[in-house]
Amino acid sequence: MVKDRLEKEIGKLKSWFQVPPGLGVRLHLQPRQPSDIEDDGLFHFAVLGPSAASEVRVPSQEAVRFLTEKTGPNTPRAYSNAIVLAAPSQDGLRAVEARIKDSLAWEKVEADLNRMEGTVDPARKNQLQAKLQAAKQYVPGLLRQAYCMGVTLAESGAPHTFRLTLSDGSLFDAVKAHADARIQDAVLDADALLPGGPYDLWHDGDTRQRVKDLVNAFAAQPTLPKMLRTQDLYDTLAQGCTTGSFVLQLIRPDRSVRTWWRARPDEAMMKDKDLTLVLPEAASLAELNSALLIREHLPELWSGEELPVSQLYAYFQGDHAINVDKGGGYQESVFIPKAEQPVMDAAIQEAVAAGKLWLIHGPTSLLGEPIPAGVLTADAVLRSPPPAINVLEILPAALPDAWANSQTTVEAIAQALSQKLGQPLPWKTVCAAINGALQANYLEVDGAWPCERAVAAQVMLREKKTAPLKITPTVDYVQKPAYHIQTVAAEIELTTHEIQNLADVIPELMALQATHAFPMRLFVGDRAKKLSDDLLAQINAVLEKANETWQLKK
Repeated sequence: MVKDRLEKEIGKLKSWFQVPPGLGVRLHLQPRQPSDIEDDGLFHFAVLGPSAASEVRVPSQEAVRFLTEKTGPNTPRAYSNAIVLAAPSQDGLRAVEARIKDSLAWEKVEADLNRMEGTVDPARKNQLQAKLQAAKQYVPGLLRQAYCMGVTLAESGAPHTFRLTLSDGSLFDAVKAHADARIQDAVLDADALLPGGPYDLWHDGDTRQRVKDLVNAFAAQPTLPKMLRTQDLYDTLAQGCTTGSFVLQLIRPDRSVRTWWRARPDEAMMKDKDLTLVLPEAASLAELNSALLIREHLPELWSGEELPVSQLYAYFQGDHAINVDKGGGYQESVFIPKAEQPVMDAAIQEAVAAGKLWLIHGPTSLLGEPIPAGVLTADAVLRSPPPAINVLEILPAALPDAWANSQTTVEAIAQALSQKLGQPLPWKTVCAAINGALQANYLEVDGAWPCERAVAAQVMLREKKTAPLKITPTVDYVQKPAYHIQTVAAEIELTTHEIQNLADVIPELMALQATHAFPMRLFVGDRAKKLSDDLLAQINAVLEKANETWQLKK
């Protein structure tokens, strides 16, 4: 009867035995045999029954079996470090059983008195009820106090029992708070999982390990802390990959390779059984996130406003190391993984095409467009995209060298802006400025627009209305341009027969212009003297035959 009553009282503590939600702990209440607790690497907490009662440093044989056996003595657990048990103390259990015996005795007295109804003194009956209630009230509190033994594997691998300090919280809270339980309830420092860290996870000379093996090691090796959630380990490894501490690599069945460095794989990839952690000095990147090439993303990659492509190649040659601040004034040298040139070129091409980086190579200036074959070499330079150009900066008042008689070409605007900036401007930036001026109704266009760079000299722009004279530049123009466009022009006063000679060579000039897209301008007039109105009218009538907008004006 005592055993049955004890089991019933233990059942009443079910809510106290529950594990707080969100911890990821598998709870087992009074399991009957070791196989009731899965050996799966997840964290398990079991509340054992009276038969597993233990004392400090003296775990019961039953408790030891639950810790070390999977199904029997011949099948040891693989993940015994992922189990923590709670058991009653032997002294505490004896105290509870004594109170239960008292309670049962008073219940028997009460039953005997009930059979003597009418002959029992009411005062004695009231006294009996008080004794019975007192005996019953003591049992729950004593039983809670009896469950004061935590049982787990010590760092040595031996079963270890420790006394819990119980409070108003749950039983598991008391277990988790005890230092001997060695329970870790947060992510770790990713560097702690690497060679030289506090955890013995690597053999000498190792440069790679499967992520699954690293995670399972915490459930298998008692020298390591007990992780409440395996997800915390995956998050630790993902964070370490994101910060560049190591490379994560996945080799698919078809032998194709994926790598992650300073990027986080998705959850499915993180838990792939073949995902491998590779130390950076031994890794070769199969892909490089183009966003990493942006200025201030990678330590010591950019040394100024420009990033020579040759410098990028050297950064990923495989033997380059950088100093990383680890906090507290401590710096550590960290290797940059190797990347083959095609991998780096693919990242550059993606960054330039996406408008993240601006590539300059001689007269070539690219942003937001593909890089033609042969342009991307070690001699090229990368820059951050230039700021948008104020639309007023392309009008005659701000860019007089590009304009003549309130008209110009798109090509002339592009060249004048580049000369003013000291760098060949990307076509995307030039087009955006022209589009802005067209939308603001400052300019009108004659020709197909938008256009490709190759036909920019054939698209005319005219000033449509007077723009404000005060301009706030959006580009820091250089005083003496470092970038010079080799412009040439020829001006001469021709005699009558020389004009006839010019007519003869016009077809040759037109053939050259079609190939190289340069403008031809013809000046007709007299800067030395004023022409009469009648003569102007006659000349304009002739000029209209060539172009109806070609007019001499006073």
